[in-house]
Amino acid sequence: MPVRTGQNQKNGPDHFHGAGLRYNRDMEDAYFGEEFIAGVIAAGARARIETLEAGVPVFYWDKTLNLDVMEEPDGRKYEIRFIPGAPRNRNYDIVRMLDRITD
Repeated sequence: MPVRTGQNQKNGPDHFHGAGLRYNRDMEDAYFGEEFIAGVIAAGARARIETLEAGVPVFYWDKTLNLDVMEEPDGRKYEIRFIPGAPRNRNYDIVRMLDRITD
């Protein structure tokens, strides 16, 4: 599972690493154009919708809320806390239920 480290004033967490991957958000501005970034965002949004429609919860970092979130197919959203090293089917705790937030 990727782990966030550091803070970037402009974009929030600035480094992601896990499974041999290290990503610096500053690379976005230097290497990827706006069209590419818009395509990645659109693909992520489509994948989220398709996953929820398939009846599977979606886990993501909500940068607006500054929270790790689990979203259920029925629209319920929860703030979660990941448990490092735990088996993947039990690697989080639910902190609290969030108000339903429209897309």
